[in-house]
Amino acid sequence: MPRAAVPLAVLLLATALGASANSDVRVLGGHAYGLEDTPPHAWLAGGAVTTALGPRVRVGLEVLHAHMFGFEYFERRATLFNPIVEYHFAPDSRFSPYVTGGLGFTLYRSLYPSGPDPQRLEWEYGSSFNLGGGGGVRIFLTKRLFVSPEVRLGWIPFIRSTIAVGYQF
Repeated sequence: MPRAAVPLAVLLLATALGASANSDVRVLGGHAYGLEDTPPHAWLAGGAVTTALGPRVRVGLEVLHAHMFGFEYFERRATLFNPIVEYHFAPDSRFSPYVTGGLGFTLYRSLYPSGPDPQRLEWEYGSSFNLGGGGGVRIFLTKRLFVSPEVRLGWIPFIRSTIAVGYQF
């Protein structure tokens, strides 16, 4: 299954299991520090889907692609798969602060020289778990369109800041 199809599959599954029609789709971008030792920085881009489990709780899944940069010559990439759990303090407001957190999975890819020829490069793979929590705010621009800045602290990455543009169904 392509990576882009995972959030859509979660949304469809949640709807099929009888979740409320209060679902959303988000496109995210941002920065992470501490996703890897070297390089320590990463640009993030991806998407997420969530659905309401009640008036204050939302659950879903986000998939982020990380392009790492910093003190390393060769390319490094990562893909983060994070379940989302959000608790909203003012769910019916146009300005809705929330706390969020979760335990996810990270798949790393690094491009390194291979063999005696320094021009020959191969991808090496690795994985780890990531854990983080933080807060954000959903600011509704219209009845359904919102932006959502968010900051999380945790273990791999240490600091993560994103901004999402979303549409609530």
